[in-house]
Amino acid sequence: TLRCLISLLHPLVSDAESIIRQHLASQLLPLSVACMFDTPNPPSPFLKEGETRKYHAQGYKIVTSSILNHLNNLVVDSDVDVRKAASDTLATLALYIKQEDIAPMILPIPLRLAHEQKQRQGNNLVSKIEKDSVNRAEDLR
Repeated sequence: TLRCLISLLHPLVSDAESIIRQHLASQLLPLSVACMFDTPNPPSPFLKEGETRKYHAQGYKIVTSSILNHLNNLVVDSDVDVRKAASDTLATLALYIKQEDIAPMILPIPLRLAHEQKQRQGNNLVSKIEKDSVNRAEDLR
């Protein structure tokens, strides 16, 4: 059943309708939690001191290899509501990920987004400077 559900994710992430992608992004959290834990009641995202979690090995691997990749695509979606839903899911999902996996699996996503935003801002600045230079050159003629 899990493999069947996971195989459906790629077409849904690529769906032309943004509402489908938005709903998918919000539903990836409960799907991920269900995959990672073998308990009927999902654990709290907050661990008490000394508390540990018992992860389902195969389910955890599916979340960290497949579902995180889909979330990675959804956080850069063209629709702002999809990006917000994916970001919210990612932030809450990070609370369930093993501490040692946060840096290699979760942190690269917001770091990449911040880097891309900084590049866009830099490109916008270069474009503005070029446009201003052209306008001033035309004024001098």
